Amino acid sequence: MAKSVIDRIEYLVLLVAEFARLNKLSEVQSYRYLQQYGAICKKK
Repeated sequence: MAKSVIDRIEYLVLLVAEFARLNKLSEVQSYRYLQQYGAICKKK
């Protein structure tokens, strides 16, 4: 995998984990919340 892809994955994992910690959510809940409100969007 290219370094830029790995860097993006690491950033997203940390983003979700930190958001979960700050808002007392599970990481799954955090991911779903961020995706629902457009902070994380899937490229098509």
